Amino acid sequence: MMLTTVILLAIPAYAAPAEALAPGTEGDETPLVVLSVLDEETGRPVERFLVLPGVPYSDRGERPVANWQPHLVRESTGGRYTWPEERSYETFQLRVEADGYRPSATNWLRRADGFKEVTLRLRRDHGTRGVVLSPDGSPAAGATIGVALTNRTLRLKGRAIDGAGAPPAEKPADRWQQPFTTRANAAGKFRLTTETDPAAVLVVVHESGYLEGPFAERLGTGDRPTSFAELRLRPWGRIQGRLLWGDRPGAGEPIELIVSREWRYPDLVGTFASARSGADGRFEFKDVPPGRVQIARLAPTADGKGLTSYQFPLMHLDVPPGEGPEVVLGGRGRVVAGRLTGLDSYEGVTLRAHPTAPHVGLRGDDEQWSGWMSLRNSPAGATVFRDAIAVAADGTFRIEGLVPGSYQVMTNGGAGRPVGGKRITVEPAAGGRDAPGDLVEIRVTRGER
Repeated sequence: MMLTTVILLAIPAYAAPAEALAPGTEGDETPLVVLSVLDEETGRPVERFLVLPGVPYSDRGERPVANWQPHLVRESTGGRYTWPEERSYETFQLRVEADGYRPSATNWLRRADGFKEVTLRLRRDHGTRGVVLSPDGSPAAGATIGVALTNRTLRLKGRAIDGAGAPPAEKPADRWQQPFTTRANAAGKFRLTTETDPAAVLVVVHESGYLEGPFAERLGTGDRPTSFAELRLRPWGRIQGRLLWGDRPGAGEPIELIVSREWRYPDLVGTFASARSGADGRFEFKDVPPGRVQIARLAPTADGKGLTSYQFPLMHLDVPPGEGPEVVLGGRGRVVAGRLTGLDSYEGVTLRAHPTAPHVGLRGDDEQWSGWMSLRNSPAGATVFRDAIAVAADGTFRIEGLVPGSYQVMTNGGAGRPVGGKRITVEPAAGGRDAPGDLVEIRVTRGER
């Protein structure tokens, strides 16, 4: 079986003939890449196809994947497309999609290398086949199978993929970003277009459960697709939690759940939900996709009539399939102990500690500050905003019952205006309020007179 072939031919000087400029270039645009799209078996031009560029994205030192740019998607005919220099990135790939073929992409191209002719030979796609099974092993009739790509993400809505089965959008860019999904039949069997993008993520949803993972691991790569895949779902997760401000339950507080899954690219799959705690501070989220999630308390606006985006306390947790243990947001608090260094005397020095303050000067900061101040002025404010924390003669200090979260600890005053501070994270502790965390060391210097 032949592999998809990419041919790169560099030509130092090129005067584009008229036929090379159409379709693709517009007006007086200068051609950078002339792309020929052929059927791998017959060698004939593929009559209709889509082209869109992608720029490199990498994290944690991995090989870069393409961050596709759907606003630049173009439709072409006649097996030929010209990509203009004016719309080019410094480094990019071109992805080609055509009905009945596996998608394919060029190697990484560089604008600095000048004009190139590139040939992509598309392989006919007979689809990837498989069966979806419920957690108990029975067929998951009608399960929805979706594929997420960079900038073509999947959003969950309850036990469904939001927008699955919607009519095609009118504009090519909007149409490309719509969820790519198919449905299993009554026996749980499905046929799915083979995907070749290494960043692709497979998602399966059904009333009985959920599955998520890299497409290549579940269904094989574009060159070596799985002949028949068995996809067994896991039960939906459930979060039962309680908001505590020290010993006091957080009653009637807004709680937000955010799911934002990152595989080789951020936020390929996600959802969010909201709840309000009861009089005892308890809250619940159902239909949670198993895996990493974030929950947080949202601060209200100053007038109490709305909500801001300021989150405190906030925690990340791994949700197991089915019922999980109860989680505590905030908590009864724990001891933060530390020492100041850098001065001969700490006479008159005190500390203050408070949840990490928002940025200054960025979009949305005013709303964040409104939420931060709302928290300070709330009944919970005295629990998480601490002023005039005593410092011993040897520079040691101790903060009792600080609710888990991210804080700033800073000096207040003293002889010579000492200056010092540090950001700390108070982690939940099984030992309760009397279990101190790691010793915090803060370097202090004399301020300007």
